[in-house]
Amino acid sequence: MSLGTELPSFSIYSVNCDISILLGIVGNTRWSLQPKFDKGCLKYFDVLRTTKAGKVEFEVLLTVEYDDDDEDDEKESFSGCLEEGQTTVRIMANCWDLEECPGKVKGSITLYTDCLKCSKCGTRNMMKKLPTSLSNLSDDLLVVMNNCEFFADVTLKCGTAEIPAHRNILAARSPVFATHFKNKMEGSGEVVEITDVKSDVLKAMLKYIYSGKIYPLTSEEAEDLLVAADIYQLKELKELCVEELKSNVTLDDVSRLLVVGHFYDESLKSHAKETVCKYEKFSELEHTEEWKNLESKYPCLAIEVLKSVIDHSQKTEKNSPDLKKSLACSSVARL
Repeated sequence: MSLGTELPSFSIYSVNCDISILLGIVGNTRWSLQPKFDKGCLKYFDVLRTTKAGKVEFEVLLTVEYDDDDEDDEKESFSGCLEEGQTTVRIMANCWDLEECPGKVKGSITLYTDCLKCSKCGTRNMMKKLPTSLSNLSDDLLVVMNNCEFFADVTLKCGTAEIPAHRNILAARSPVFATHFKNKMEGSGEVVEITDVKSDVLKAMLKYIYSGKIYPLTSEEAEDLLVAADIYQLKELKELCVEELKSNVTLDDVSRLLVVGHFYDESLKSHAKETVCKYEKFSELEHTEEWKNLESKYPCLAIEVLKSVIDHSQKTEKNSPDLKKSLACSSVARL
């Protein structure tokens, strides 16, 4: 983890339900935040990470933008620490009344290693300025992306959508774009046909390319963006999408994620297989249309999953008559 790492900024759109916000991934650690509101008041929030890594301090900056233009925005900052081996910490807040004065909460979190606490080297104050600068740079690059008058020199044409862009930024972020522009040294005004992703996916990918940020994603959007990240060799974006998909695997989409993982990410496929193995009744899955489609189109993948289910059931001594019957009746098992 780099010193003074600021994760992508986030927004809280609802204070009436419990939510979990994916903040981002640093190394192999997934960071998230879970705010708790009571009658419009932010009581506390939990900061969570998925690995029991070393000690990490953090600072959270929250800003409430009131819907009433006459109300000035308010800011609150909070500090906390996750000790070595700790994955969750709760920060008490008790601020704002968003029922009486409705508004939207925006925030950012910055992570610090122990070195930044060292009073002898005096680095912490300097390093704290870096994340703010990087955040401003990210926001400024979004302005550049959203305003075509800022010296755009290429147009990405995707279906009916035409999106102005900048070759130097695209080439710096994506090896695929870099190769394209190196081999086609055309002047300003080049039009590049994008046929391998949909226009809304391209726009989300460009947001990441310019700013390093992504919008909150549905499972389907994360799948599409993962494929795009794989095509354009955006490694970190691909990892973000994979982690988001792993965090929300359900019976309804596990078959689809098996296929996505099979072609694009082995860790996603392994996670989806583990999810299948944990179902008490395999019949619940095999009767879904998604599983039937998987069996029909990718029989080798279906056999691989079935073997995993059998191995798991034998190791955990859950090889019940119901499971044996279900596996025996599977269309793949009869191949």
